[in-house]
Amino acid sequence: MDSKEVLAENSKLFGENLPEVAKGFTELCQNIIFKDGNLSLKQKELIALAIAITVKCDGCIFHHAKACVDAGCTMEEISEMMEVCVAMGGGPATVYSGKALRIVKENIR
Repeated sequence: MDSKEVLAENSKLFGENLPEVAKGFTELCQNIIFKDGNLSLKQKELIALAIAITVKCDGCIFHHAKACVDAGCTMEEISEMMEVCVAMGGGPATVYSGKALRIVKENIR
């Protein structure tokens, strides 16, 4: 997994080179999608982390694992969600779930 610093640098480069896309994506996520609605923010972050694990996106895993903790997800809830990831994603999901669990463990209160 890329380090936190590498992921931050990648994000910075993206923003510098595609500023309108970066701004639009950020606004979409922060102001429209990732807030309470029919699904709670907590549920949405669990879904986002499940997708990140299944598609093997290191940056997404880093972001949404921390966001799950910030949204109030427990280690038990995150672990149960990962059972579904393994059912749908097989062996690779076990590897990427482990990466996510490390980030959750570092950030959980």
